[in-house]
Amino acid sequence: MNKIFNYSLLSFILLTICHLATAQKNNPGYQRCYTMEAIEQRLEKDPAFKARFEQGKRDYQFSTQKNETFNTLSYEALGITVIIPVVVHIVLNDPTIVTDDDVNYFIQRLNEDFSGLNADSTNAPEFYDKRGHSLIRFTLARRDPQGIFTTGIERKNGDINIGISEPQAIKNSAAGGLSSWPSSDYYNIWIGKGPEGVIGIAPEIGPGSAESDGVCIDYRVFTNNSCYANPLYNLSRTAVHEIGHNLGLYHIFHGGCNLSSDFGQLTTPGISLPVELLDPADDTPNQLESTNGCPSGNISSGCTVSPNPPGKMYQNFMDYTDDACYSMFTKGQVERMHWVILNARVGYLTSMGNIPPVTAPVNDAELTAVINPGGSENISGNCLSYTIPSCPGTINPRVRVTNRGINNLLSITVGLQLNNEDPVMKSFNINLGYGESAVLPLDAIDLDYGNNALKFFTNAPNNGIDQQMANDTLVKMIEILSPVTGVLIEGFESPTFPPAGWTIRNTDGDATWKRNFYGNNSNASAFFDNFNYDKAGETDDLVSLPLNTISLDSLVLTFDLAHKDYPGAKDKLTILVTGDCGQSYTIVYTKSGSDLSTAGSSTSEYTSPSPADWRRERIAIGGSVLNAGQLQIVFRNENDFGNNIFIDNIQIEPIKLVDRDLQLLLINQPGNVICDGKITPSILVKNAGSKTITGFKMGYRLGIENVISNEFTGINLSSGQTMLVNFSTGNMIAGQNQLTVFSYDLVTTGGNGDEQLQNDTLSMQIGVAGSIEAPFVEGFESFLFPPAGWAIGNYDDQITWQSALAGSTGSYSAMIRNFNYPLTGAIDELYTPVINYNNIDSLFLKFDVAASPSGLDHKDTLEVLITRDCGVSYTSVYKKWGTSLQTVTEFQTSEFQPTPQQWRTDSINLTQFASQSPMQIVFRNINRNRNNIYLDNIKIQTITLPARLKQEGLLLMPNPFQNSFTIWHYKQPSNLQFISVYNTTGQHVWKKEFNNNAGTNILIDLTGKPAGMYIIQLGYKDPGKNTSHKVIKN
Repeated sequence: MNKIFNYSLLSFILLTICHLATAQKNNPGYQRCYTMEAIEQRLEKDPAFKARFEQGKRDYQFSTQKNETFNTLSYEALGITVIIPVVVHIVLNDPTIVTDDDVNYFIQRLNEDFSGLNADSTNAPEFYDKRGHSLIRFTLARRDPQGIFTTGIERKNGDINIGISEPQAIKNSAAGGLSSWPSSDYYNIWIGKGPEGVIGIAPEIGPGSAESDGVCIDYRVFTNNSCYANPLYNLSRTAVHEIGHNLGLYHIFHGGCNLSSDFGQLTTPGISLPVELLDPADDTPNQLESTNGCPSGNISSGCTVSPNPPGKMYQNFMDYTDDACYSMFTKGQVERMHWVILNARVGYLTSMGNIPPVTAPVNDAELTAVINPGGSENISGNCLSYTIPSCPGTINPRVRVTNRGINNLLSITVGLQLNNEDPVMKSFNINLGYGESAVLPLDAIDLDYGNNALKFFTNAPNNGIDQQMANDTLVKMIEILSPVTGVLIEGFESPTFPPAGWTIRNTDGDATWKRNFYGNNSNASAFFDNFNYDKAGETDDLVSLPLNTISLDSLVLTFDLAHKDYPGAKDKLTILVTGDCGQSYTIVYTKSGSDLSTAGSSTSEYTSPSPADWRRERIAIGGSVLNAGQLQIVFRNENDFGNNIFIDNIQIEPIKLVDRDLQLLLINQPGNVICDGKITPSILVKNAGSKTITGFKMGYRLGIENVISNEFTGINLSSGQTMLVNFSTGNMIAGQNQLTVFSYDLVTTGGNGDEQLQNDTLSMQIGVAGSIEAPFVEGFESFLFPPAGWAIGNYDDQITWQSALAGSTGSYSAMIRNFNYPLTGAIDELYTPVINYNNIDSLFLKFDVAASPSGLDHKDTLEVLITRDCGVSYTSVYKKWGTSLQTVTEFQTSEFQPTPQQWRTDSINLTQFASQSPMQIVFRNINRNRNNIYLDNIKIQTITLPARLKQEGLLLMPNPFQNSFTIWHYKQPSNLQFISVYNTTGQHVWKKEFNNNAGTNILIDLTGKPAGMYIIQLGYKDPGKNTSHKVIKN
């Protein structure tokens, strides 16, 4: 950019140099470049570097002067093509996912873009005259520093990530990375995983030191392999951008319109560009800020000194557009890079690193990787992953073979030996140049229980001798465990993860299930880091070892779960079962978002669950999924870039049928609340044994009353079948009643007597509502709770409405303890008696409520409903939560108990139900485990209007009056326009006009007026409806 440089505004410059693709976590993205941020950090910490930078300012300021001597070049131009030997260092948990073909594609893209011969250059016609064509070319190294033949690719298994500053651990073998080859002869590139979305970083604007030189690129933007590449950055142009920095280029938006220059001095100590390659060489338009996405056409630069057209040069490799929009360096940029090669990287001109030694093998077929089982491949743009078998059966092995010889590889034989059996050989005709690879399918083999040793090897490349036999063989060990019989318990306490016999399916080679050091009453758990994993929709499986299901009725899976959801994200945990090693699945559990959450929401990373955060989950697994004879449990995490999930204390218990077992499943009738006191119990039962049931007896008891029994004969209930058992009618008193149901004297085709007595009894609390006449008030001061005639709907038999020693005006109230109620979403209801009323005109409900703030996440809810059929159907008349419900402003970290000043009175007009007697009012709590809600002084008020008012439509009262009277309308007089008052002489003494705003009660004040008769005239929009009335003032 041609502009005036002001280094005194450096702090502003460095705040604008690199653009974040997203500023908030819930909108994931990548940071295009971190080079300038790293330089800013060095300026703060390194005085020598800062002094060097200050000298660079002075160099640039001098270059902005209009000096004719700048027209004569003081440097030698690069006149030959330079071929740079490249070493690609790959450090990942599984570095083989970046194949040699991926690296070859990368080298091809570098050469197209640096030469300026890339086919997509047509997207910048306005800048054709500025387009540069460099003489810089890249090739993989063919000999190492010791003169030994090499592929130019190093791989290392490890979890050392790319850093955000030098020194970089990934560049140091001793720190777990891979050390550089001599930077004087080789160009080093490191491929790894970037931190927090950083996808590229260079050490300097110019060459780095012997230890730091070379760029770091996130593997997901390195190449176009769809198995792991980000489609926005899959043309290898992040590397083009970062190598541009390493060869002396700044971002083209560096400093905005007037503050700085993208043709500033190098930051490399001891190396300075000539003045002609600073401001005089600047041939990019001024640009206010970076460009994101992939625009088209002419885009305004945001600078008045840069006209549009041509506008922004967003096609420049040193902007921030997506790869598909990058297409060019300028001539000035090319000249700077040429100077750096010729003066600061002169070793490239004589390097032998790109020339194979004479000892390079002519024929060398490398067995690079086993693809199936356990690997992945890209087939026509589709990524296909293969699992490690955990069941016996047939697999179709596939291997990747790479040509490491000088000659093209035209034929190869691949052998596979399973255990100590005779090897099976298969020959292939192919055509692979050096470094090219192919995935070759082998004949199917059968795996069995126990250890399966698969030995793969190559033979006779080009029908000759392989000159590098050390890379001809790979061995894959697959242990298939026999299905486990009995209870399986896994608490992840062993440091080995996954546990023995368990497997992980991680199709993208990125974040997956790991062992964590926070458990539920333990020191470990299985953990998935969704918080730092920005691949929404990606799934990862934790798969159990196989379980023996022969002769089982069911399996019961229980496990502890801890999760805080991230607002707006819905990470999902799905549990599947498979009886055929993943060929097919059945879903038995799926939860996400607030349903999955056990401890609310958080925008902070959830790293250490407290004991109260854990929830025990239980899943019964039965039916046809058990028919295969074995079963595996799959814990599947589906990422939505939300928050972390913890799993602990997995227990899988087999349930085997006994011969004789009648199981009581459910009290189908009555419901939890009834209104007439009569019950006819209906019970759902199941034959949980293997023998057919022909008869049984059942009884039920209400509280401590006598048992009511029934005998059921002539039954033909087969194993696994259910039936409804209906009892004779019994009576219950108003209030809370305990209903207990039980079975006995079981008769089956296999003998008599129940072998599983623990499932022969069910019980439930039933609230029987009484009746009451309106109006009434309930202050909960009685020792009895619920009060006489009231009823409680407690549907989970857990925490519910109770009496509390914290009243609004008295000593007691009704309260629900959400603070100690972990079952989020649970509903508990408090029913009034059946309310009777007759000939009323209005109905009102008033009650006092106390509630504390619920925090930022899910809110406890109070809802008021009307039912006319004892809870079969409802009409909601009130629903509040969060700030609309709370009566105090301070967030309560402990259990809330209100003071008298912390109550509020709420009122609900129920007049719509005035003609619908009888009815009940239901106070419903929806629990979110936040804090307590209190109710007090529940009042039902009725209003009955005078019969004359309803008959005539209005009344004037009192009449006679002293000083004032009221005109009381039965209905709002929306058409009333005026009221005038006259005395008996016709004198106008009072008037009021209306514009659709007249109320039902209008006060007329005649204070000071003499006693006597007055005439009241009411005027309406329709004069034919005008009326006159007489009143007497005493």
